[in-house]
Amino acid sequence: GYSAFAELELTQRQTSLLPPFGYMAVFLVQARQEKAAYHLLTWLQQQISQPDIAAHAKHLQFFGPMPAAMPKRANQYRVQIQLQHPSRSHLQIICRQLCWLLEQHSESKKLRWSLDIDPQEL
Repeated sequence: GYSAFAELELTQRQTSLLPPFGYMAVFLVQARQEKAAYHLLTWLQQQISQPDIAAHAKHLQFFGPMPAAMPKRANQYRVQIQLQHPSRSHLQIICRQLCWLLEQHSESKKLRWSLDIDPQEL
């Protein structure tokens, strides 16, 4: 019945660091050239190893860069990277630092990017 389903679902969510056992953020980049979007997100992923970020990233899981659920819209390619962490405060610190780094990156001014905390849709 429902109890068995709920128990199985909660176990799977805990293993996958999904709510209520983990927190998620998605960086989305939109660009006319798909390669440019992948390049920026690959660079962003590499920044996680910087000391200021790595100190909070011990239990961080990340997926991507990968195409967004809707990979192309309005002649723009959409690529994302998904971050998951068991601690909301650590995830917020990581995202804040990554946003600052993105704002400093020269390519980010030529592309559209966004951050979605606790996304409802993937």
